[in-house]
Amino acid sequence: MVLRLNVAPSTTATDKRIRGIADRFVTLQTGTWWPDESMVDGRRQHILLRGDLSECELIQVPDAVYHLMRHTELKTCDLSGNVITKISPKFAVKFSFITDLNLSHNQMARLPDELADLHSLEVLDISHNTFITLPAVVFKMPKLRELKANNNAIIDIDRDEIITSESLELVDLRHNPLTPICHDLLKHAVVSFRIELSDREKEDWEDLTI
Repeated sequence: MVLRLNVAPSTTATDKRIRGIADRFVTLQTGTWWPDESMVDGRRQHILLRGDLSECELIQVPDAVYHLMRHTELKTCDLSGNVITKISPKFAVKFSFITDLNLSHNQMARLPDELADLHSLEVLDISHNTFITLPAVVFKMPKLRELKANNNAIIDIDRDEIITSESLELVDLRHNPLTPICHDLLKHAVVSFRIELSDREKEDWEDLTI
């Protein structure tokens, strides 16, 4: 079941727009949309399979969302198509059960180390952002299966980092300006997962003949 929070871009003040987003969460929580409910510590626990805040012109996840969903187990979260520059460290604390996180098409260049606490995260999409290197935290996600980092500004990969996930299947690094050395090392790397790379464009000097 997909619960889409379809918040259209608004020309009103930012606080009113965020309030509108929060109101949509309230509507869902007090309605009959929830696929499952359970009791946790004597309180009713709402379980949401998918939350969608894509294309809302957000610069960050509103604090109201953290508050209104404090009794909700968010499984997947779509924050794509916004203008988010950073994710708060408390995101991992509030939504620790997430398995799929889409941060694509934003303006992020780093991720907080606290995202390593997303112990259930399997799919992370950070494509179409402004990363110049893979965030160190992605090497510490124990259940990560797919990492989509294509269409960034990644130049090099820290090859001294150790990937802790034994479930990793795919790392997508297409359409990044990798250095020739880094590209060749990744292309011929002997790893248990698949690395997606674009064809390397030769430097001007490589086409010169002596």
